[in-house]
Amino acid sequence: MLALLLLAALVPGHHGAAAAQAATVDTRPARTVPLPDRFESAIHDRINIARAKRDLPRLAHADGGCLNRYAESYARRMAANNRLAHHLSPSTVFADCGGGRVGEVVAGGFDSAATAVRVWMRSDSHRAVLTRRAYRIAAVGAARSPEGNAFVSVLVWHR
Repeated sequence: MLALLLLAALVPGHHGAAAAQAATVDTRPARTVPLPDRFESAIHDRINIARAKRDLPRLAHADGGCLNRYAESYARRMAANNRLAHHLSPSTVFADCGGGRVGEVVAGGFDSAATAVRVWMRSDSHRAVLTRRAYRIAAVGAARSPEGNAFVSVLVWHR
């Protein structure tokens, strides 16, 4: 089991050199297996439970749309490579999805939504992203690698 986490990324809502880099959402068919929607919903629900314990507003689901496409693409790409990584700059998401502040957390190797969120909440940098009061929307993407490892990408956003 990989059981890996990367540091969370926070990028203020402005165009910079990273935003100017050309990047696209990976829409190629992947050799990966999407995890059931209930896994993604469980991640989202657990994040909202953690926010509620801190008297923070719930994060709405980013149903479809730009933010959701990026979260799904991140998860598929990590699963296809069987490697945890931040693939696209949050500045690119900012530019492509219409502005605002974007935060990202990723995980690999956890088959339980509860475990992934618990590990994020024990990390100062991940917890800071997931509990930022200004964030109002979350997109969750999850996929399983051909080797059987689960990968998750969560993007949180506000405009």
